[in-house]
Amino acid sequence: MRNPATRRGGESRLRISGPSGDDHPEKEPPASRLISVDTHGGGETKVMKRGKKALAVLSTAALFGTTPAAVALPFLTSSVAYAADYTVSNPPALTAGKDQDLGALKVSFDATGLVSGSAVTVRLPSDFDLHVAVNQDLTTTGATISDPNAQTYIYVPSASNALDPQTDVTATVTASNEIKVKINSVAHTDQDTGYFYVVFKNVFVPGGFSGPVNVTIEGSANSPFNDGQATVATVGSGVVKLSVDSTKFIGDQTTPIDTIRLKEDRPGAVGSNQTIKLKLPSGFQWVDSSNIQLINNDTNINVLGSLYTKGYADDGRTLVLTRTATSANSALYLRLTGLEVQVSDSNVAKYGDVVVSVGGTASVDVSSLTIGTYGDYGVTVSAANPQNVLAGRNEEEIGQIIIQETAPNSLIDNRTIKLTLSGNARWAADSNGKPEGPYVDTAASDLEGVTSGSFGSWDWDGSAHDTIKATIDVVNESKGAKIVLKGGKIVVAAGAQQQDINVTVGGSAGANGDAGVVAHVVSPVTASIDGTAPDLTVGGAAQDIAPIIIKETQAGAIDAGSITTADTISGQSGTSGYRELVLEFFQNEVPSLPASVQVTDGDIVLDTGNVYRYVTPDGRWQIRIPVKSTSSAPSTIKISGIKLTTDRTTPYGPVNVAIKGDAVVQSSDVIPGYTAAASVTVANLATPAPQQTVATFTVGSNSYTVNGVQQTMDVAPYLKNDGRVMLPVRFVANALGVTDDHIVWNGADQSVTIFKGNTVAKMTVGSTTMVVNGVAVQMDVAPELYNDGRVMLPIRWIGQALGAQLSWDQNTQTVTVTSQQ
Repeated sequence: MRNPATRRGGESRLRISGPSGDDHPEKEPPASRLISVDTHGGGETKVMKRGKKALAVLSTAALFGTTPAAVALPFLTSSVAYAADYTVSNPPALTAGKDQDLGALKVSFDATGLVSGSAVTVRLPSDFDLHVAVNQDLTTTGATISDPNAQTYIYVPSASNALDPQTDVTATVTASNEIKVKINSVAHTDQDTGYFYVVFKNVFVPGGFSGPVNVTIEGSANSPFNDGQATVATVGSGVVKLSVDSTKFIGDQTTPIDTIRLKEDRPGAVGSNQTIKLKLPSGFQWVDSSNIQLINNDTNINVLGSLYTKGYADDGRTLVLTRTATSANSALYLRLTGLEVQVSDSNVAKYGDVVVSVGGTASVDVSSLTIGTYGDYGVTVSAANPQNVLAGRNEEEIGQIIIQETAPNSLIDNRTIKLTLSGNARWAADSNGKPEGPYVDTAASDLEGVTSGSFGSWDWDGSAHDTIKATIDVVNESKGAKIVLKGGKIVVAAGAQQQDINVTVGGSAGANGDAGVVAHVVSPVTASIDGTAPDLTVGGAAQDIAPIIIKETQAGAIDAGSITTADTISGQSGTSGYRELVLEFFQNEVPSLPASVQVTDGDIVLDTGNVYRYVTPDGRWQIRIPVKSTSSAPSTIKISGIKLTTDRTTPYGPVNVAIKGDAVVQSSDVIPGYTAAASVTVANLATPAPQQTVATFTVGSNSYTVNGVQQTMDVAPYLKNDGRVMLPVRFVANALGVTDDHIVWNGADQSVTIFKGNTVAKMTVGSTTMVVNGVAVQMDVAPELYNDGRVMLPIRWIGQALGAQLSWDQNTQTVTVTSQQ
């Protein structure tokens, strides 16, 4: 029996009906995102049209001496011109035991070689039921756009199609799970391709079935329809995907929870009387409220009471959702809203994430769900991504400073946050004298109610420039804010050794503590010598010092470029027009110009033709090397052939050279007193100039002088009857540089022993024999005790014992003792 149908918009569909003969048209199924078709049930292999592709497969088979499993050789017979394509768009996920819609099968073929009467049979697996009467032969004379009875039908679009459903296509239900489609003719010969859809509606999926639903496709002989398979659905038990839109801060008050979403992956994923349970941690409970709704995301209708019921268990800790009906023919997408949580026991509830345990008899994709964070009001501070900064360089960028609230509004609105640098570091200043403090990294921050402009204007706190402050603006927070500050710029004192720079957060806004390390200080250069430091003679002229090696610790550490008045360092700027690397010597050390200045490694460019000497206002000699271009790789500089002249006043010991200049030190204006990036010993002054000690003693006076400095002794010199001046041995020895621990009194034999340099002298009270370095020396007078306390000896013999020169002034009654140290 053939039934006419109304044709609209040039589109037609062939319906397959049951005994009632009702029409069931449907809109054209989408043709995008097509899945592959396995023509032999061996995988996802798309059937190819015959031609070059088929020949390519055949060539491969011939090459390997075998036939690929996904190729049907009968396609290549001379009686068949082309093979058909069988594709399905988005096969749905289904559950077993109910009537459901399967995916639409698209059959397309090359109509140019069609043989009249060609047919294709499409068969579902056993026990699937189309709910259409068997052996009813149907054709079409038109189509409608609706499908009121939701039964399987054939849809024949008009766009770019060789087929006309009014004359070309008939369909027969040959079994409860099988359809035969016959192509009688081709009406539109201007089109090469014919195609139609088998739209499976309201098909019974038998209980116990699981896995892919593959239709078997069989073509008639000498037709363009090859044998094959296509997956029109997958059947499984189903699962619910559970998620929460966002986490909330949970305090001691009742707190609303954000929307929880329940999304079935297939119709009936939650069966009748199955449950989904959401259990809170100990110390928390759900608030039973009439505001709780379970909203169908497609219809925006609350389905609590119709499809689900809610209840509570475990003293309110567990929310139970129970499915009451599963008649829906589509997967449900639900929104659980209006939930509230309260702390039932603050002694049990733990600070941190509030994690809901997910259970019940329904299959859910997660076992837990974090809905919020429980905590008290507070602010944490930390640091991240510390940067390497060069000592002595201006405007070095530091790492991140993180200020994070543990609860909303922990930071106090309109209060200050202060940032203090540790060590010998200062905040850099911009051209207007304002601190170059950090700014808010909006991408890394979660500002909530904190405005990023709060940190747009920093001010100095005090005059030391190690602390800056800003006023924070906080409004309408729903959860704790996370503020990530970055891009702060600092200045570190020149010569600072390798160290870490920390930031301490303070102020009145509620953020306090050591945030941690924001920068690692690195010296821009190291200084060493080639070989060993030679020994020089004090007062010598043009003596060679060791070659000096200066190495950059990183590329560009030695700065270059033209200098201006604004960036020169007081007392350091030269006349070259470039930033300069400076070698500075101490006063009274006069260097020559170097014989050679070489870059032995790297690509720094020096103006070696304009190296010059300069003397500072305080008399320090410098060798200045202009730097024309910074390096792109760490560079090494060797400076050799310097000759040093010293005078007799130059102190003996190491000869140190300081590495200075605005090429390596630009921080002296900000942090005065630190002007050297490094130092190196280039020689040693090994022969010191002789030193004199002059002491005076006056008869009858307890005062004496040493190099003009007056001192006091507990006994005064006196004159003997024979005119000899008697001096206290201990104080004369002290005046000549002998310390008390080098003067030993032996009460047993009434002797005193003096150790001075390489000389050992021993004198005994009452004896005229003095022993010097083991040699007996006869004196014409013996030492004597004065007032039973001090050993007194004539000045002549003290001078001989201690290697001093003596002189006597009769007029002033003064003895002068001179000793060379």
